[in-house]
Amino acid sequence: MLAGLGVTHPALAQIGTLSVDAAAADVEEGTEMIVAVLARPGSRDRQVLALGIHVATGALVECILTPPLPRREAERLLPKATNDASAPSLAALAADELAARVTAAAACARDLGIALDSDAAPVLPIVARVLTGAGDAIAWPETLDPREEDDDELSSFDGELHPSTRRAPGDTTGRRRAKRKAQRSARKHSRRR
Repeated sequence: MLAGLGVTHPALAQIGTLSVDAAAADVEEGTEMIVAVLARPGSRDRQVLALGIHVATGALVECILTPPLPRREAERLLPKATNDASAPSLAALAADELAARVTAAAACARDLGIALDSDAAPVLPIVARVLTGAGDAIAWPETLDPREEDDDELSSFDGELHPSTRRAPGDTTGRRRAKRKAQRSARKHSRRR
């Protein structure tokens, strides 16, 4: 209402002005992980967007946005090329290609009835605005109600760590590792403040 009368706040210009600084995709264990480093004009910090797309169906299955991180820390979360010839190739993505891939994956997930975790709900309009310029431009799949969510990461853990891998048995998906890595990085950064 006030904006219609020309009354604004200087901070308003910074809201929703994130843009894709760098993006890369990597396939691991049936999930394509797309990691994008997002930049805000005038800020040295970056945010990291991690998206998981199920390779067999093309459906979006994960959407995580970190809080602001130092630039170097954010860039370390990008998938890295390796010298391993058996490793899948790493692909850099342009912002318009990223927008098209996310829009298609979101539509596929919606059509298949796949719901994203509840923590994706507040992130989706931000991601849409970054990729398309409008917060409502992407038709997202449903998100789970936090009270109805079944945390499969916890339910697969029986309290025993596998001695050779030092991680929970059955915890092998790249999607889970990327999510935990982004969450650890975000927690580590928030403790510094």
